[in-house]
Formats: sequence, C-alpha cells, structure tokens
Amino acid sequence: MTLNWTALDRIARHAGESFYLYWPEAYRQNHSALLKAFRQIYPNTRLAHSYKTNYLPSVCRLADELGSYAEVVSELEYSMALRFDVNPRRIIFNGPVKPKVDLVRALDEGSLVNIDNAREARMITEYARGNAGRQISVGIRLNFDIGTNLVSRFGFDAESDQLKTVIRDIEETPNCHIRGLHCHFSGARQSEFFQCRATQIIDLADRLFPNCTLDYLDIGGGFCGVMEPDMRSQFTYDIPTFREYAEATAGPFAKRYGSRPDAPLLIVESGMGLLSDVQEFVCRIQAVKMIRGRRFAFCAGSIYDTQPLSRSIVLPATVVHAPERDCDASQMTATAIGGHTCMEIDVMHPGYEGSIDEHDFVVFPHAGAYTTVLTPPFIHPGPAIVEPIDDRGSYRLVRRRQTLDDVLAPYLLGDTPASQTEAPLAI
Repeated sequence: MTLNWTALDRIARHAGESFYLYWPEAYRQNHSALLKAFRQIYPNTRLAHSYKTNYLPSVCRLADELGSYAEVVSELEYSMALRFDVNPRRIIFNGPVKPKVDLVRALDEGSLVNIDNAREARMITEYARGNAGRQISVGIRLNFDIGTNLVSRFGFDAESDQLKTVIRDIEETPNCHIRGLHCHFSGARQSEFFQCRATQIIDLADRLFPNCTLDYLDIGGGFCGVMEPDMRSQFTYDIPTFREYAEATAGPFAKRYGSRPDAPLLIVESGMGLLSDVQEFVCRIQAVKMIRGRRFAFCAGSIYDTQPLSRSIVLPATVVHAPERDCDASQMTATAIGGHTCMEIDVMHPGYEGSIDEHDFVVFPHAGAYTTVLTPPFIHPGPAIVEPIDDRGSYRLVRRRQTLDDVLAPYLLGDTPASQTEAPLAI
C-alpha cells in the first residue's frame, strides 16, 4: 500500500484518527532472513515467537504457521497460544512466577517448561512424585555474567550451590528429567554479548551434564532488527545484521556440536528484532501553534503508542501532506510533534524539520514491538490495528479501536459492570 493521504484518510474515517498499520509480509521476510542466517551455520535451529512482544492474533498464528514455537511467560499468554490453536508441545513456558496450577497444566499438556527458581523446582518434583506413571521433562533458566554491569534477577545463579541442589533433586526424582538450559539477558544487544551467551551456555551444559547431551539450549532473544540510517546513528554501537548475530551465536554451536545426530536444538526467542518493523503508527495532526518562538504540532496519538518502554531513541517521522494546501515559511520551522495526552513528556518527535500542518498524517515506523501489548487506556482509548490490502486504501480491521465499554468493563458499580449501566460516566 502506498502511504498517500487519501488512503490514510479513508482508513481514519472508519478506524479512528490514529491507528497502526500491520504488514504481515514484513514479518515473513524477517522470520525467513533470521532463520536462514542461523541455519546456514547451525541447521538445528528453531525460532520462538515472544508473545509478550506482540499479541496480535495474525502475528501469533503466522509465527506458528512458519514453524516457530510460542514463547509465553504467563497463564494469560499460555491460554492465548491455545486459543490460537498452537500445539501445546510447541509452547515454551518461561517467566519468573508460575503458579502451581499453571505449571501442572503445562506439564500435563507436554509443553516445554523452563524453571526459574527453587520454588518452581519443588512444585515440579512434588508433582512428579505424585504422578509416578508420568515422565516429566523440564528445562532450567541460568543466570551468568555476560560482561555487562547488569545483574539480572531471573534464573539460577549458574555458579551457585542452589542450582546444584535443584539439579540433584530433579535427577533423584525417577520420572523427572532435565531436557535443556535457557538464558536471556535484556539490553545487551551487541553481537559479542550473544557470543558470550552461546559459549557460556554450551560450557555450562558440558560441566553440569557431562554424561549426556541435552535436547535443547535456548539462548533467548533481544536482537536488534532492520532499521534506517537515522535510527542506527543514534546508537552508541554498530547495529549487527542477522548474519552477524548468527555468526556470533550459532558459530559456537557449530564448532562444539557440528552435525552430530544428537546435537541439541538451538532455540532463538525472537521478539523485537522480528517484530519492530511489522507495524507503523499513523496519526493525524489536530492543531499547530507557536509558543515563545517554538512551533508545536498536536496529533491524535501519543508516545505511549510508539515508545511505551524506552524513549532514548527518536523515531523517524514521515509526514503525509493533505492535498491542495499551501506551505508557508512558518511551516518549515522545526516543529515539536506532541501527543494528545496532557503529559509534558508526551513528545513524539522533538523537532521535525519540514512542512507539517493540520490534517496532515504523521507515520512513525518500528511500532510493532511492545506497543500494542502495553497500550494503556490512558486519557484516550487504544487505537485500531489495520492490515492494508491494496493501494486504494482498502484494509482489513484486525483490532478495532477501544470503546468506553472496553475501558470500563473490568470496573464494578456495586454488583453491576460499569460498562452496562445507564450512565457509566457518573463514576
């Protein structure tokens, strides 16, 4: 779809003045490129779609269609994967807090469960002893130093006595077995940190399980995706390509295991690197004004729609001009593009250089990761998600704009849901 004003205006009239554009082909291309890069070096590689990064059913089902595992971190996400018809044996259950009922459900259905702490290990061994006729297989999340200053709060300290005790307790439970190891570290996106992950988890597998080869080693995610020069230049390090990530991560696996028939599966939990550019955020400019020599534009969206986690990077902005409007000199002044909330921090671009005025649309890229899952009903309801079909502005609505009833549904007025009262605004 060509991002022309007429097509965007047609969508806005039906879906709302702000919306996400979802591009499934971008996900297909990213998935294919990342998996190919890894498999060229270590063929026994498989991707896992990080549900917490994007809940869009179209994305989750497409990931499953392409052969990815579903990587979930809660009962909500586990149930979501089942609702999307994912085979339970293709679900990876991670996360630091897994209630016993959720652990039992995942074990009963044959999902891959990675233990995060000693409490989970105790619940699992107790369950195994009470179900002697069943074979229970689990993985363990490890925490080790990859050369950053951050001490992660997840997983077992790889050098701790607690880890040795947990492994011993599981191995002494006759029908409970450890199938694999898992790790993930946030923020460390350079390729050298992924090489450190890979070499250390391989070394730990050899040291902790010297008499067997595990079924899988899961190195987590956190890859950077494809981005334009304006964004790349804002990072303090060179953004690795998928090939460079694969060389750093799959290279140590190929060196250690080669093409052995019992070589462990390398699992890559792809989140932001695959999803960031599968959605763009579009919002219409509502008002423009000058304040003490500075020009401000206000749009029908907010920074919470584009950057809910981190605002250290300025997203590029593309303005799609309304037809038949004049551009005077004042419109060429650097313009701060602000959102529609009443928060001073709601600045979506600090200084757009170019013509921008009322009725124009602004398009922000890289809105596919963590945006729609974290969109709050804060001041304004969450926007729609639209899948374009053709260049004429035809589209498919894959998530409608939130309504007042959606926002009020969880609240109660006495014993009555607020969304069903005659006057919900009387709250």
